[in-house]
Amino acid sequence: MKSKKLIAIGLAGVMTLAMAAPTFAADTVITGMYDEIEIAVEIPETGTAVINPYEMPVQAMSGTKKMGALTTAGKIATQPLVGISTCEVALDVGATVTGTPKGDLMLTNKDISSLKTKSAVIYLECKQDKTLVTADAAASATDPISGVTGANAVTAFNGWEKSTYNFGTDDAAKKANSDKVLVTEAGSTKLGLCTIAPAKDTVDDTGAAGTDGVLDPQIGSFFLARLSGDVVQSPTDAWTAKDGVVVNVAFTFTPAAPKEGGAITLTEASITAGPTAKVVAPDGVTFAADATYKWEIVDAGDSGVEKITGATATGTLTTTGTMADNKPFTIRCTVTSDGIKYISEAELTLAA
Repeated sequence: MKSKKLIAIGLAGVMTLAMAAPTFAADTVITGMYDEIEIAVEIPETGTAVINPYEMPVQAMSGTKKMGALTTAGKIATQPLVGISTCEVALDVGATVTGTPKGDLMLTNKDISSLKTKSAVIYLECKQDKTLVTADAAASATDPISGVTGANAVTAFNGWEKSTYNFGTDDAAKKANSDKVLVTEAGSTKLGLCTIAPAKDTVDDTGAAGTDGVLDPQIGSFFLARLSGDVVQSPTDAWTAKDGVVVNVAFTFTPAAPKEGGAITLTEASITAGPTAKVVAPDGVTFAADATYKWEIVDAGDSGVEKITGATATGTLTTTGTMADNKPFTIRCTVTSDGIKYISEAELTLAA
């Protein structure tokens, strides 16, 4: 017991010495202040749209110069609007949209196919574009349109298929409208309309190393925006030049959250030969040639699966010799493509 007491006193002495040594300490003062971080995205401050009940081709204009016909303009035809990111991270695009009707136009949020009044369903939609390239971001004195060559912008918009608004309330409707925000007088807000890729310090779109320290937009760093919708084609009182709408759009840009990936399938060659798992891109997405893949076991359970390896869309499973038959395990694949992360998870089983 005496030795224990001495040990206790010794520890107390050490603690006292440590606390009694202020001459060896240095004060550190940390000041934390908000420092605004610029999210660099260029988007035109004004735009033009027309009510186009018969869906006629509409000329895209740059000042007084015709740049080509907008063949997929729809009943609300918008002059091309292009956003360009020079931000170093992938960005989610959101918007708050408010409409002010002019003349006799009435904004509505329901099917108007049976109406005879001057009614319109109008929505803003956004889409990442992978056809425009870095060279298009150079300002042009003869073809200025958001810093993008006008002819290329028209081509990009003509490749954007016409759309409709789904007035359902189920998950399918929500998915169909995920890139759309209704124009209402009260205002509507939606986040995650589309995602755009980060800019890089490169000299061209092949990824060659740049030396100027300036971030350049890459393929996928561009997005398109337009007003679309439906209008009563032949109202009782005909449309006039006084009928229209003024739409205010406040875009928001936030660092992109990971997206839901595609399906993971399993191929069982044999347990000892190394079964493989394969991930595919989600609907509407094409993984870039230089995409990176990270495979991992989330929960092996008692399946006997030890790990999964691979740097491509295919991962190889390693199993133990005593692997249990048809016991579930969960794997995950994180794909980074164009600076955007896609995460896929799947619960699978192997037959021993």
